[in-house]
Amino acid sequence: MPLNDAGTLDPAFGEGGIVSINVPGYHLPTVTAVLSSGVGTDRKIYVTGWCESTWENVYLYFLSRLDSNGIPDNTFGDAGLITGRFPHMDHSRILSLALQDDGKIVLSGNTFPAEHSQQPALVRYNNDGLLDKTFGVGGYCILDLPLSPPAGNPPLEEHAEHVRSTKSIADYPAEPSRVEILPDGKILLFDYVDMRDQGVGVIIRLDKNGVLDTDFNQIGYIQVMHPDYIWGNTRLRNLLVQPDGKYLGCGSLFSTTKLTAAMFVRYDSSGNPDLTFGKKGFVTFDIGEDGIGLENIIHMECMAEQPNRRILGAGYTSGDRGLMTSIEPDGSFNIQFNKGKPLYTMLEPELNTRWTDVAIQKDGRILVVGGTYLERAPERLYDIVVARYINEQLDPAFNDGKGWVKLRIGNGLQYATGVMLQDDGKILVCAQTADNKGTLLRFHA
Repeated sequence: MPLNDAGTLDPAFGEGGIVSINVPGYHLPTVTAVLSSGVGTDRKIYVTGWCESTWENVYLYFLSRLDSNGIPDNTFGDAGLITGRFPHMDHSRILSLALQDDGKIVLSGNTFPAEHSQQPALVRYNNDGLLDKTFGVGGYCILDLPLSPPAGNPPLEEHAEHVRSTKSIADYPAEPSRVEILPDGKILLFDYVDMRDQGVGVIIRLDKNGVLDTDFNQIGYIQVMHPDYIWGNTRLRNLLVQPDGKYLGCGSLFSTTKLTAAMFVRYDSSGNPDLTFGKKGFVTFDIGEDGIGLENIIHMECMAEQPNRRILGAGYTSGDRGLMTSIEPDGSFNIQFNKGKPLYTMLEPELNTRWTDVAIQKDGRILVVGGTYLERAPERLYDIVVARYINEQLDPAFNDGKGWVKLRIGNGLQYATGVMLQDDGKILVCAQTADNKGTLLRFHA
């Protein structure tokens, strides 16, 4: 493959590198995650998300399985598609998926029972697309977790000059976006829960059968709450299991009395804070002197493992500049990436960007995806964007020297929601688009 093919759509996939996901009887399918399994012509590609009914206020989840060329796998579900909803629930959203070693598929998301706020929910399917009724209760696991708000009284709201507005973070509520199968078959996921004026992250571990694992913090879950933001919000945005078995999260911290900060947090496999990481298990930083104008908030959206156990985090600022930062295993900043400072990116002047997901190639190159728009455009309509970096520099071998590619499929707002790498290195990107279509794209690497 010529070098300049990197960053171009793969014509062997779908129609010119693009596959549209349609759910009959429903509209506005939101594609939230993609996963590739197997090699060569035996490769299967799983795409999941949720959609809205055209006839009543009902949200349905879906799971599609494709062959290696993007064609629906007719041996799975109904012509390659499964749709469903959690029992007795009108709102069923799937945001992440994982494959077990035995081929079973675990879907993780949330639901909204009438008497409760948002609750984490999972469902498991067999390799043929049939519901696995040995999981949870009849194939489903809906978690009602009793959480404890902080003791004592909240501090009086301060209005000192150094306190920065946090309104824009509240406009983007955190939700579960990753589920992982651990080496022993247990299931790890996370959630974010509002408790009156506070909010906490929750890391949850289940046994193989979908029951809370009491070997984890004795109750199967832990509340993630930064000690300096007890009366604020600790929003988890992503979670991954590191090679040493520790659980690393990322997200944002905010309150009405403290500076908004980006966050990493790490726990051991028993649920205890990892005191060798950062300060009491937390690493935080704010935008500091790198803010522009009223820009003062950073959203840490996603992360991925780099070589040498480093972690690359990505997201965006309140001024819609892309954000990337790299940390060492102990939580200190990686001085080999942008001299140890967060990297704020604009691909072109006045072209604003939000990074929503990140992946690391085997050679260490960084792939980030998200949405981008022209600052002076009359209407803020995002386009899909994919970029590749070598450390803090755009990769000149990607998209014929440009280092990034912007795509518009149809009309309206559209942005990438996830990215993953196939075993052959090709890049799978799932995206939200207009025209009542969810979209999957594949690029050469």
